[in-house]
Amino acid sequence: MTLLDHLHDLRTSPLFDEAEVPANVTFLTGMSHDEIATLAKTLPCPIPGDVALLLAECRGIDGLLDQIDFSGGLRNQIEADDLFPHGLPIASDGYGNFWIIDLHSHSTTWGPIWFHCHDAPTIAWQSADLDSFLGEVLRLHQPPFASLIDEVHEQRIGTMVTKPPGQLSREEALSSSDALLFAFAQSLPEGWVIADLREAKVGDGFEWGRADKLEVRRYGTAQLWAYKPKRGLFDMLLKRR
Repeated sequence: MTLLDHLHDLRTSPLFDEAEVPANVTFLTGMSHDEIATLAKTLPCPIPGDVALLLAECRGIDGLLDQIDFSGGLRNQIEADDLFPHGLPIASDGYGNFWIIDLHSHSTTWGPIWFHCHDAPTIAWQSADLDSFLGEVLRLHQPPFASLIDEVHEQRIGTMVTKPPGQLSREEALSSSDALLFAFAQSLPEGWVIADLREAKVGDGFEWGRADKLEVRRYGTAQLWAYKPKRGLFDMLLKRR
């Protein structure tokens, strides 16, 4: 399915909120050619053709999740530059949490999409691209409401906090044969922890709120992050592995 197919399905399907009441949904007007060109100048990569068609048809949707905005209008509501230097937030849940597209200079599609949560302060891998994300938005608002968005938003965050996947100490990474891990570890001070999410699946992520002074580093465009745990947390982390 194309992005416009997903938009058509959302426009024409019966949609419901979490109380199973018909959702009050507003599809916003599309962006002009000049507006799309202005947005493109703020991004690290060209806007894919299918995304440009979507933007021309609809700049966002109010009432699904809480708000979906393809136009960059959510940027001033969140600061996540350490995690996603060129991230584009495209949706919010109304409680200070956002879904962000992790864009880079070599991105050819709008993906992957991560869920950025502030309580607990966590990021979690949500979808490979905007296409699959919109498919899950539709499932979220239709019976039986079985959506991977709901799974991440309501279930996976707590599990990740108690048992974070893909994390290892700097010292473990220095003994690894993985060239990226080794190079990243060499650049880090002692006592730091690396979150290796290059093979992330739905719901995988890490709790950036564990970081001392909330300092998080990323290794280029790879899905590799590192932080120094707050005092006492590193021993707890090792016990949970």
